[in-house]
Amino acid sequence: MRTRKTILAACVLAVWAFANARAELNPSAPLTADDYAAIQQLYAQYAHGFDSKVDDGQMYVAVFTDDGAFTDQFDRRDVGAAALLERYGHTRTGKPNPISNSHSTWNVAIDPAPWGATGRAYKSNGIAFDAQRRPVPVGVPGVYYDILVKTSSGWRFRQRIFRQEFARPDRGTFTARGTR
Repeated sequence: MRTRKTILAACVLAVWAFANARAELNPSAPLTADDYAAIQQLYAQYAHGFDSKVDDGQMYVAVFTDDGAFTDQFDRRDVGAAALLERYGHTRTGKPNPISNSHSTWNVAIDPAPWGATGRAYKSNGIAFDAQRRPVPVGVPGVYYDILVKTSSGWRFRQRIFRQEFARPDRGTFTARGTR
């Protein structure tokens, strides 16, 4: 009896390993032009929702799946709509943002993946003006790394990680989180 259970366990393990290996060999179906366009729109909706805080933060939260997660540059991870709304859905005043904070997300790269797609994009800082009308950089430059899935409501972020990038004047390069 013990030998039969051992053989059964070995067979289950072999089938699981074969299925995982096969998934890696045939990772994903190609994305359509409509998929790429919808994902680009998702990136834009994220920036508009985060910056404006309109609809009491609902535009921002709508870009995530129900179990969506965001990890910021300080490794704070928020999962689900309630946590995302609490941290990012409102301004400090609780009122919509008058677009004094602005995302500029660019160089969006999208790749098919077994679960849908992966994405990455640069975020540059915006520019505000001080009392003497001199430009002042605002915001945090960095890179978003994303896991995207297609839901019944369209493409959504399942996981979004932001990594702040610091210029290294001594080397003329960029390194994640200022360390090398």
